[in-house]
Amino acid sequence: MSTKKIALIGIFTALTAVMTTVHIDIAGQSVHFGEVAMFVCILIFSPKESAFIAGVGMSLSDLFAGYAMFIPVTLVARALASYIGAKIAQNNNRKGQSISYNLLAYIVAGIISLVAYSSYSFIIYGQTWVIVYTAMVATLVTTAIGIAIALPVGYAIAKSDLGNISE
Repeated sequence: MSTKKIALIGIFTALTAVMTTVHIDIAGQSVHFGEVAMFVCILIFSPKESAFIAGVGMSLSDLFAGYAMFIPVTLVARALASYIGAKIAQNNNRKGQSISYNLLAYIVAGIISLVAYSSYSFIIYGQTWVIVYTAMVATLVTTAIGIAIALPVGYAIAKSDLGNISE
């Protein structure tokens, strides 16, 4: 692995942590922009690199924001979602340059995150479905915003010179 590749992985991991820390409130729910960073990484990094960036970057955000109890689920769920998303977006030499497969990758990654966080919230909070439902709504909104932003931005980056870093 080249020095340039290692540096880019570090930069995107930090960028993912920062973008996950940036929140807006929508209908009483905190929504973050880390999904955008994860979705772009799905297109331009290999599945393993993307999994590392999303899992570690978003887990660092949990740590710095005081949500340490979510680090285990964040690390596993985001790494898995990003890995599978990158496999879908980059399969058959697509290299993240197919809008329809990128959208499919984002939706699948969003579903993985939704199931993981909903299940984890249910385990942590017990049988309080109101809290789980609220977390599900926040995850859906975060995913929808991430798709709306990352679909055109990620596609443009994947088509650019930066999109060649997955090789």
